[in-house]
Amino acid sequence: MVDHSGNKRKISWQLTAGVLLSIITLGLGLWGWSEQGETFLDALYRSLAAFHVSEFYSNKDGHPLSIQLEIARYTGIGAVIFTAIGAFLSFLSEGYARIKARVIRPDVVVIGGHDIAFAAVQYVEEKGNRNVTHVGAEAFHTRSRSTSLPWSNIARKDLMIATHIVGARHVLIVEGDESETLRLARLINDADEKANISAIVRDSRLAHDAALSWADQNFRIITSSALSVRALHRKHPPFLTAMDSQQSRIHAVIVGFGHMGEAVARDICVNCIATGLEKPRLTIIDLEADARKAALKLRVPELDKVCDLVACQGAFGGGQQPPRDLAADAPPITCIYLCLPDDHSALTAMGSVSAWLRREEAETAPVYIRLRDQQTLPVEPGQYQVFGDHQALLRESDFCGSGIDHVARTYHQAYLDSLPADATKSSDVSEVDHALVAWENLKEIYRISNRFVVEHLPAKIASAGLPRRRWLNCESIPDFSSNPIDLTSDAELLEQMAELEHERYNAERRWNGWKFAPKRRNERLEHNCLVPFDSLDQATKQYDREFVRTTQDVLNRRKRST
Repeated sequence: MVDHSGNKRKISWQLTAGVLLSIITLGLGLWGWSEQGETFLDALYRSLAAFHVSEFYSNKDGHPLSIQLEIARYTGIGAVIFTAIGAFLSFLSEGYARIKARVIRPDVVVIGGHDIAFAAVQYVEEKGNRNVTHVGAEAFHTRSRSTSLPWSNIARKDLMIATHIVGARHVLIVEGDESETLRLARLINDADEKANISAIVRDSRLAHDAALSWADQNFRIITSSALSVRALHRKHPPFLTAMDSQQSRIHAVIVGFGHMGEAVARDICVNCIATGLEKPRLTIIDLEADARKAALKLRVPELDKVCDLVACQGAFGGGQQPPRDLAADAPPITCIYLCLPDDHSALTAMGSVSAWLRREEAETAPVYIRLRDQQTLPVEPGQYQVFGDHQALLRESDFCGSGIDHVARTYHQAYLDSLPADATKSSDVSEVDHALVAWENLKEIYRISNRFVVEHLPAKIASAGLPRRRWLNCESIPDFSSNPIDLTSDAELLEQMAELEHERYNAERRWNGWKFAPKRRNERLEHNCLVPFDSLDQATKQYDREFVRTTQDVLNRRKRST
């Protein structure tokens, strides 16, 4: 029996034994009574008597019963006993699960009925040494280190949450309804200010808007699509693919431009900026490509300064109209992403995509296909690489890690240390930059910006010319402490890395809707520093140089000196 998470639900061994003994009893009874000359129906009826003590089970003429019937007499009684015990224990399981969840305080609490929530419970179990409680599961279930509880009252989720999150170090919320995810996150944050709370949503814009008003120390809003793409690009950086192919820029073809497709575009434009590569070109293939491009340009006014975005109406597979050929002057394809809404659509499109790539003479370009389950890929991994599975997403989130946001905090503190002592003072409160506060008081939107700095580290390391064997495929921040790197002694390299950081900053701000203006006005998303690095004054350039020094300290595992 398989539940919503894909895990097997356990049936008690007592019930299993009862069923097996019942089958054996009926089989022996039919055999034995048939040999006594009974018809099939009479043999079946008399066999049922083996399940209780009755004279009807005795032989009519008083002769001893056959060996089959003697055995059936005892297996029948055993079947009744084991079935009764199993049913009784099943009846008690709900109460036992609730008592266990209250008495044994979990280290991790997972809340919600989304597929990711069920995968998160399995993920924590596989890590070991942690008790986990799943609130909002489909059914009561208990194992040695995990307990699953359905909602006892949908209308009063707050009571159940308050009961079961006490003492938890990490809380993950992921409901099917994203507004419900954020509502529950508010409830949990109000109930327990000590737990590290992570809320996972699909819509990056919803996450961005919610982060604007959230400033709680231990709370994170993370996007499932962004996590999936970051996990992919950690192993297969598109900037390395472009460099290895001697391409002047990344040219990514994105098939399907929903949440996942847009996450791919953002990660390429912000986290894959590398020295020596021009701004990326993105070709989006979607049945509503023009409308999706227009919607993105509305949210990102300076999109043209971040990337060259080309919309191609069409789709692959299912008898749908394929896209037109790429323009003759289009650069070579670096990689292609299949970001379709479900696994069936993605698998159906594979054959058409391969034919289209051959027509474009790009059959060697790597293809990344978004599948919820890696096992469904019908071909051997090679040109096709799977991404988007829940386990990879959860590893990338580090939602139950011991050092959540440690490096992001380091970058933020370095930024504060580089400012003049009176930087946070202003005669006009509206002029005070909300980023000039300690991490504990920082709004979530600014914390996200610091996490983007961390996500760009692989591109910085590659741009510095460091051997990829020392950093590629690292699941966490690469450790150069045994053979420290030097990014600051060479003035030319320092300036190059500072310029790269400024380009990343510009791309991140622009992707979030900011645009250039002579005077900075946060409420209008206008910034006077959205200009090329060479156009900055020396004081502003110094901020970027400090970020390079911080990067060097982070990679060498050295504490920041102030």
